[in-house]
Amino acid sequence: LNALKKSYTQLSTKLLEAKVARAETAEPIRVVEEPFVPSIPVGPNRKMNIAVAGVLGLFMGVLLAFLWNYLKGPEETPG
Repeated sequence: LNALKKSYTQLSTKLLEAKVARAETAEPIRVVEEPFVPSIPVGPNRKMNIAVAGVLGLFMGVLLAFLWNYLKGPEETPG
């Protein structure tokens, strides 16, 4: 039984070492197609950024207004 346990331990250690060695070896890099320079400059889309910021600002404003009204509590009206 001890011989089987020792054998199993050795085999599992070697298997683990083989997995680590295979993971560490880098596969060669293949170039699929040549790189090219874009015809137009690449940069941030300012109009989209402004539109998203506006929508998020409106959303946050409405959310804060509802939160403020909720925290303020119900108003008592003179009756």
